[in-house]
Amino acid sequence: MAAGLVPLDAETSEATPSRLVRDWVRVLDQWETGAVSERRVAKINTGPLVHLVYWEPRIPQNTGAAIRLAAVSGAHLHLVEPLGFELDDTRLRRAGLDYHDLALVTVHADHDQLWRTLGTRRVFAFTAQAERWHTDVAYEHGDVLLFGPEPTGLPAEVLADPHITDQLRIPMVPGRRSLNLSNATAVAAYEVGRQLGFPGAR
Repeated sequence: MAAGLVPLDAETSEATPSRLVRDWVRVLDQWETGAVSERRVAKINTGPLVHLVYWEPRIPQNTGAAIRLAAVSGAHLHLVEPLGFELDDTRLRRAGLDYHDLALVTVHADHDQLWRTLGTRRVFAFTAQAERWHTDVAYEHGDVLLFGPEPTGLPAEVLADPHITDQLRIPMVPGRRSLNLSNATAVAAYEVGRQLGFPGAR
């Protein structure tokens, strides 16, 4: 198994990055001393704050940046095969810097395995054709943000999949096609964090 990758059941195993556990413990300790509010502690659930899914990603630099994002945000990054690169690609590792071993990343052999792993979680598919903005949703702990490959985006059959809760878009100036994939992922992931009070972060 490549460095930084964990088993499918990592959320309940010792493979979960200890950094996240330490962050949750630190916030709980702060609450007991009155340094943090009860409301914030109530938002600290078990498991990742948000799941980020890259559907058949093709550009290693974007996935490398997403690995770094997962490491610093506490997200769980899911990659659905086939991938357009090898996991030991130098460009992927360079973009992720030294964060690969701090990130929670799972590679799924196909979409069926992905859906089985995600279970009944809400899945929000990002597409430029959507009507709702990403800021229009009241996010919940453990929601899933799904992104398509560069440059085509999610195919129609994925957008129509019954597992999809809703389709969302990030607002842009008219006449522009799309944001860079890793930039869009960061915008969406941090909106989830903002709404939920960035539990475990400082």
